[in-house]
Amino acid sequence: MQKEDHRFYAKWIGVRQRGKKRYILNQALINGTVAFVGLILLAGFLQDGLTVEYFTSETFMSNVLFFGVLSPIYGWTAARSRWNRNEDRFDDLERLNAAVNKDHH
Repeated sequence: MQKEDHRFYAKWIGVRQRGKKRYILNQALINGTVAFVGLILLAGFLQDGLTVEYFTSETFMSNVLFFGVLSPIYGWTAARSRWNRNEDRFDDLERLNAAVNKDHH
């Protein structure tokens, strides 16, 4: 097992012990918040050039509502997808590790 794989494997054991629900909620919160802030700033830049007027406009409030609904959905979807990818990687490493150990015994 390569160093990066070994580090991931050891870390993922701890993540799994803390639980899927906790991981997805934490990652969804992080992903959703970053997406929300990024989209609000990007929309403001594209629409008004990120002026003070943008942050006091109806457009800003509309964007807050729209991205306030969209961002949590994105955050949850991204977190769930990442959990599944990490589980697949972990399972692959376990199979590889079992095969290597079997060959050595």
